[in-house]
Amino acid sequence: MPRRHLWIREETRLLGAIEIMTGLNIHGVGLLWTYLFLSQPSAFEKSYIPLSAVTGYPYWSSPCFIFSGALAVIVERRRTMFLLSYTIILNIVSACIAVSGLLLLSVEFIMYSLSTYATIWPEVKVVKFFQNICSYSPSSSCF
Repeated sequence: MPRRHLWIREETRLLGAIEIMTGLNIHGVGLLWTYLFLSQPSAFEKSYIPLSAVTGYPYWSSPCFIFSGALAVIVERRRTMFLLSYTIILNIVSACIAVSGLLLLSVEFIMYSLSTYATIWPEVKVVKFFQNICSYSPSSSCF
């Protein structure tokens, strides 16, 4: 019986590291959103409830990205069918979570732009910052 070889692309480790960094970045942005959400009533005397704070997207998506990236790095070192199948499943789940996050952020940007009439300078900088982060997020599929 011939032995089956597992063909894995060579950049899997690099894409796994990018996925880990994306998870850490999303978690950091979530902490920033939480800080802005808690400090904005005292600073701007305005209340806006971000949709991401209500759903908790940065806190439940970042562990999924980090775990998926770590598994992609591990499968590069130990090539077993068991690890490969779980890595593919986790990458599909991460891709679905990334799409839901993009939809959530686009809905939040639309809701924010419709709810405010005159923006103040710190809000403009924060919105531009989040738009830049969204435009540079890599895909989460490693295979």
